[in-house]
Amino acid sequence: MNTGEKVSPSDENTNKLVEGYIVALNKEDQAKRASAATSLGMTKDIRAVDPLIRALKDENKNVRVNATMALGNIGDKKAVEPLIQTFKDENYTVRRNTAAAIEKIGYCWAAEPLIEALQDTDEILRENIAEVFGWMRDENAVETLIQILQNKDENQNIRAKAARAIAEIQGKKAFELIRQILKDDDKIVRSNAIFILMRIGYKRAAEPLIPILQDDDRDVRLNVVTALGTIGDKRAVGPLIQRLQDENEDLEIRNSTAYSLGKIRDKNVIKPFIQILHNKDENLYFRANVAKALGMFRDESVIKPLLQTLQDKSETIEMRKWTAYSMKGEINENALKELIQILEDKQVDNSIRAGVATALGCPSNKLAVYPLIKMLLDWDEDDYIRANVATSLAETMDKSAIRPLIYVLLDDNEDWFIRSKAEKVFSMMTYWSIEPLLQALEDRDSSIRANAAMYLGKTGDQQVIHPLKKALQDKDENVRINAATALHKMGYLETTVPSEETSKERIPDRMAIGSPKYNMSNNQIFVKDKKLLEQLIQKITDVNPEVRADSAKAMGDYGGHAVDTLIQTLKDEDSKVRVNAIESLGKIKHQRALEPLINLLKDEDFAVRIKADNVIINLKNERTAERYIHLLNDKDKRIRANAIEILEVLRNKRSIEPLIQTLNDKDPEVRAKAAKALSRVGVITFVTEECGTDPYPVPCTSWTVGDDRAVEPLLQTVKDQNPSVRAQAAKTIGIIGNKKAIEPLIQIIIEEKPVIRCVALTALKMLMNNQSFEEYHGTQTQTNKKNVLNELTEQSVEPLVLLLKDKDKNVQNIVIDILEKIGTSAIEPLIRLQKNEAEAVRNNAFKALEAIKERESHSLGKLLEDIRSLRKRFKSLNFIPKDESK
Repeated sequence: MNTGEKVSPSDENTNKLVEGYIVALNKEDQAKRASAATSLGMTKDIRAVDPLIRALKDENKNVRVNATMALGNIGDKKAVEPLIQTFKDENYTVRRNTAAAIEKIGYCWAAEPLIEALQDTDEILRENIAEVFGWMRDENAVETLIQILQNKDENQNIRAKAARAIAEIQGKKAFELIRQILKDDDKIVRSNAIFILMRIGYKRAAEPLIPILQDDDRDVRLNVVTALGTIGDKRAVGPLIQRLQDENEDLEIRNSTAYSLGKIRDKNVIKPFIQILHNKDENLYFRANVAKALGMFRDESVIKPLLQTLQDKSETIEMRKWTAYSMKGEINENALKELIQILEDKQVDNSIRAGVATALGCPSNKLAVYPLIKMLLDWDEDDYIRANVATSLAETMDKSAIRPLIYVLLDDNEDWFIRSKAEKVFSMMTYWSIEPLLQALEDRDSSIRANAAMYLGKTGDQQVIHPLKKALQDKDENVRINAATALHKMGYLETTVPSEETSKERIPDRMAIGSPKYNMSNNQIFVKDKKLLEQLIQKITDVNPEVRADSAKAMGDYGGHAVDTLIQTLKDEDSKVRVNAIESLGKIKHQRALEPLINLLKDEDFAVRIKADNVIINLKNERTAERYIHLLNDKDKRIRANAIEILEVLRNKRSIEPLIQTLNDKDPEVRAKAAKALSRVGVITFVTEECGTDPYPVPCTSWTVGDDRAVEPLLQTVKDQNPSVRAQAAKTIGIIGNKKAIEPLIQIIIEEKPVIRCVALTALKMLMNNQSFEEYHGTQTQTNKKNVLNELTEQSVEPLVLLLKDKDKNVQNIVIDILEKIGTSAIEPLIRLQKNEAEAVRNNAFKALEAIKERESHSLGKLLEDIRSLRKRFKSLNFIPKDESK
């Protein structure tokens, strides 16, 4: 925009860059188009909006993905309608990024167009937008989603997506609605309703689900069996036992029923389980699953029948094997002795003995430790049994098992599969000691020393650093290389491998472990040849991208020697090569790679960005944060903005104060970025309750704890002249979760423009949901929690009631949600809303009253029944006579 001011040279350069990127959007090379879209998003120049909107229809999915992200970064509301049309895109990543872009632009601009799009004639668009509302969790869409769900002429997939979206938005509040569609004529809709109730994990869900066990459709019955096991309500045990014992039922359903009953762990099921276990006329696979379910109980009453089946020689080998595996866990002394006898009896089939070896792996089974050690060191024993023995020994967490496991681990002549299982010793060494490996580092046998050096690097323990540095002087080159590689992986950057001539350390006598077989030959399997590394460095520039990708992946085993080459490889034009280079740098864990990896967070390829982000999390440290904190004072606003983005990724608490100071930066973009960064730096999210169990755990209750230092400066920032800065500050306050923010947020809601008001309301809603009030601010008792809510009530109710007169339905519905959280003091205004002209507002207010009644045990039952009867009588409360609406 022309302000009449003199244009600086830097602005002229920016103009040229923007124009160049816009031209590049039309290049034939798809990689250049994708890169140009990303770059335009970084400039945040309004001139890029129209070209990027056109790029949403590009033939290449990477270009479309980057265009959606770029439009989100620019934040112009002009892009909302074209982005909504992008939900028709066949590519899931494009649709998901479109949702994120709309959220960045400001959902307040997009809510109405998105709801309207649910009425579009295009079924694909409607289906995808229904899914999007679930991602965004927008209460305003619920009414339209319910209409879709209840329309039996609608496409079944759209109805199913609408049901899931409603559950994502409302959680347990959606229970009654989802309960109704369990009786739907369409089996896909019924199955989705079952899945939703399982995800919600609501105990009340068992009651409506139990009758569905009689459903005509086999898939629906299978889904309900799984759901009942996940919900875990013991009322389902009787009906599930009937389904278990029904010989005419589908075998897969009976197997799933056994598993579900095992998860519920009601003792009433033990007797029917034992009957099936001993019934040899039943399907073998079914009986094996019942044995597994019995093993879940860990009860003395199930050990005896399982042991009988295991010892029954008339049983099939397969059944005895599966029974053995099902017994894994804590076992009483008498049963342990019998299992050890089976393990040591070489007349018993090896697959059964392998199962018994697995069953013994438990910290409480101390009686089994010595027999397991004896079998591990018996080289005439079956390799598969010894591999299971190695795993179980590590699981016993017994100190006496460490040395034998290391003994096997360091033996180059040992079977690779057994050695891989022996590596579990590292989980014990953090519990006990790494002394045996340190002793092995001084062994007379060079191959043992070399392997000890390699495995010491895997422990990550600081006390191994000095011994490894000493091993750099070892007379054997393999020991020196492994010691250097281990030190590199632990972050010691300048380690070099001395030549044999400079190594004059005398190697002490070997450690005594007590077996003549410990004398091993020098196998080169774990040692990397430096010449091979040189060949890989040459291949990293090969014309064939597959060759470059393979080379980049292989270089991860060469520690610090490969870092510089891999950093250069991060610029490769092929995304697979970049991904492999990132993975290798992640294995090496070299701090010098951190900054180049951070730059890849803006890479055009989604997989590259995700991989870089995962590796950065493991590499970040204090020194990195200091470097970027210093850049917050740079003269160039782009450098300051970039530094803030990196500090946001690093999430180091030392950056909080500098970021707070940056809230006063002269550039509004920098201030907005600083406000956003404070929503992540120093903020921890806790999940206090999970609904459902594996494989579908979902957080039902979570809260965030932010740093109090940021609250007061952010409260000042909500008065910033720039609307984007104010909006971001309000949102960050909501995330931090400090009650001091309530009054200023209400002032914003009352005084500011609609878009800021909507954001501030959302922030206030976040504050009301945030349970950090009771945990973080020292109010840990239920009584104190109520005191905090009372304080919120006094500050919040009256100004919020005034907002109920707002014409914007988004504002009205968010206010109702906040009033429901406040509770008692909000009852009167919620009752008055039953006379509101908008049916959606009346419905939401009524649901809020029901939630208050259920949560706080209010005597609202009679009143709610009166309201229901008035609705039936007059259909619309607009027509209730005055004397009856009191």
